[in-house]
Amino acid sequence: SVCACGSKLQLQFRLRFSVSSSRMVQAGMVVAVLRAAVFAPQRRLASTVAGHAIKRFYKKVDMAPHGNGYVVTLDGRRIKTPQGKKVLLPNKELAALVAAEWEDQDVYIDRSQMHISSLCNTSLDNPNRLSNEERVEHLLPYLETDTLLFRTPIPVALLEKQEKSWDPVVRWFEQQLSVKTHPTTQLSVTTDPQTVTKVRTYLLSLSPWRLSGMEFAADTAKSLILVTALAHGHLTAQQATNLSRQEVLFQTERFGVVEWGHTMEEQDTLARLSASALFMRHCPSPSWQPEE
Repeated sequence: SVCACGSKLQLQFRLRFSVSSSRMVQAGMVVAVLRAAVFAPQRRLASTVAGHAIKRFYKKVDMAPHGNGYVVTLDGRRIKTPQGKKVLLPNKELAALVAAEWEDQDVYIDRSQMHISSLCNTSLDNPNRLSNEERVEHLLPYLETDTLLFRTPIPVALLEKQEKSWDPVVRWFEQQLSVKTHPTTQLSVTTDPQTVTKVRTYLLSLSPWRLSGMEFAADTAKSLILVTALAHGHLTAQQATNLSRQEVLFQTERFGVVEWGHTMEEQDTLARLSASALFMRHCPSPSWQPEE
């Protein structure tokens, strides 16, 4: 059961990882339990049809201080990135979350649901060899196609729902970055050049690690406004998930939910945004570089 799984993971956190912040344990539990509860059926299916799947090959997961950060080990051996680098994490909190993802693996290792590990690997490897400036330019188009700026004129009830739920977040974003946006019911949004400049400046101030979290969350929510609010703690992952799915929620309230359709999509979005929020909360400063 989900409760039993939660109790087991909580015990593992307390005994193995000794994370000082109880809030951190609870946050890590949310992601781990969510993943275990929602994706267990997918894992069982993968174990029967995916002959190339990697079986769990380790028994013990640990973490320890090393250099100017922390390492995670599997049976005493350090984990590595896809490019073969030994993983050195900037703090105990991220190390505990990565360790929990490895501990949570069952018979087969499902890397596709190890979101925080993937974000750490991306930050360390920079697989596309992009500068911060290039990564920011790839993020900016989300502002021009932002979910929260495109409103549906018909039915009117949906438009009213969007305005009621989205407008406060849009106003927060405008005040936070001193910018102006223009929500519309048309097919394109008018974006002021000054707004683009200010948003670019904000994104360039972020560390490469935080940019990884922003990219992952923006790709999930299709909204730079939502992701900024999530990164600043103005929204929870659940709130951001609901706001990104307003039209779907409107329809399912009237016509019902398709199990393993709408439910899976919602939980996948929530898992991704939860991982992004946790990751961005514990990102290192822009000046941090791994030192063995």
